[in-house]
Amino acid sequence: MFSICFCDDTPATLQKYIELFELIAERHQIPVSIRAFSSGRELLAYMENPNHFFDLYFVEAGLKDINGIDTVLHIHEHDPLGLVIFLGVRAECASDCFAAYPFNYIIKSKLNFIRGESVFLNAYSVFKQKKKPYIVCKNRTTFQCIQLSDISHFETLGRLVVVHFKEQSFEFYSKLNIIEQSVKNKGFIRVHRSYIVNLSYISDADRENIFLTGHETPVPIGQVYLDHVRRETYPFFSVNSSSLSVK
Repeated sequence: MFSICFCDDTPATLQKYIELFELIAERHQIPVSIRAFSSGRELLAYMENPNHFFDLYFVEAGLKDINGIDTVLHIHEHDPLGLVIFLGVRAECASDCFAAYPFNYIIKSKLNFIRGESVFLNAYSVFKQKKKPYIVCKNRTTFQCIQLSDISHFETLGRLVVVHFKEQSFEFYSKLNIIEQSVKNKGFIRVHRSYIVNLSYISDADRENIFLTGHETPVPIGQVYLDHVRRETYPFFSVNSSSLSVK
């Protein structure tokens, strides 16, 4: 079920949105649940229960009680995985709204069936991708929802953790012990006090280093982790390549 909410202080507009997106969902045979809120305060009060989150939030940028940007910032605090789309009246307001990291910004007068269908299907595509195992990494200014299968390894950098994925990296505040618990039994292994690697990215190893596909710099193996690395990687190497071994 794809859950959607609309937050707008005009009742007639809310009803219009609900009817439009119910029609779009029916056309594509996508089951949806839709709920409407007449103020940011009402929506945020509802979200105090962690079971009351949505997959997609449509928020009027010009809400009167709590403005749209502040409402969305609070939404992200409660539900960092939810997709947010601003509904505004002027294109020039979009730049201010993007400070709250929305998924999109739509001019209300241009929200017709074709535009709504495009936005809906894009959001639904992201929603389906998020059903795969992922981890949320957040720093002071932004956050990333990263699929575990895309991550080659984590490393510490001072008080930060760096996650490496798809030829990119992202720094965020956490501890490697916390990350280790988050990815436990999900194909990752701690190989050093400063490194956790994804088993599926290992291409070779020796007594001192692990070599990862797509990375020239090897990851060191801590001596206290060596026996553990041997035990955990032996089945992996024996299945994937007879030429690979931990010596």
